[in-house]
Amino acid sequence: MRITPIRERNPVAVAVVGLLVLALVGLAAWRADSLPFVAGGTSYSADFTESAGLEDGDEVRIAGVKVGEVTGVSLDGSKVRVDFRVEDAWIGDSSTVGIAIKTLLGEKYLAVDPLGDAPQDPGSRITAGRTTSPYDVTQAFNGLGETIGEIDTAQLAKSFDTISATFKDSPPHVRSAADGLSALSRTVSERDAQLATLLSSSKKLTRTLAGKKSSFEMLLEDGNLLLGEIQARRDSIHLLLTGTRDL
Repeated sequence: MRITPIRERNPVAVAVVGLLVLALVGLAAWRADSLPFVAGGTSYSADFTESAGLEDGDEVRIAGVKVGEVTGVSLDGSKVRVDFRVEDAWIGDSSTVGIAIKTLLGEKYLAVDPLGDAPQDPGSRITAGRTTSPYDVTQAFNGLGETIGEIDTAQLAKSFDTISATFKDSPPHVRSAADGLSALSRTVSERDAQLATLLSSSKKLTRTLAGKKSSFEMLLEDGNLLLGEIQARRDSIHLLLTGTRDL
């Protein structure tokens, strides 16, 4: 069968086919990690009660060493399914998986404790009984900052005063506890504006640090490198200072 030379073919068709091939090559290069015949390692999945801010691309660590990354976080019924891939690491059939806090700015990673006598079946999902999620303190403070403004502290103080008056004829320890609650409520009521301002400022600070996350981390890393260099050159610096003093 004779093959028609390219110069004799329809140039429009050749151009369309060429663009299509280039697009497919570009897509394959962009998604190379997700291709089964290119991506290395073994993929697993686990059920969590909540995602706790875990995202695609977050690290997977064993004993603090990065061994892979999270490839998917999705809702599956009442649970959260987390897919992850590990390379050159053994995952046992009793392994536990937990979402851990990586930085003070709220970044997370997946911590795996490789337990068990047999390897984990990649096709069998790790159950929620072997997974844990952290308590996010940042979200708790943010929620407190949003809620504090809706509390009627004056009415709360009045309620505790009423409770204190009700227990005035009670045994001393009960009356003391009620009086303490009343005093606490009055203090909170008097400091209502300052407390709301403090929580609001804390929320703004958290947002600012989250927005400057990369710069903040770079600053810490550069400072660590500087301290390491000073440590490495400690003797030289000591000689320099001693020589300067002698001079």
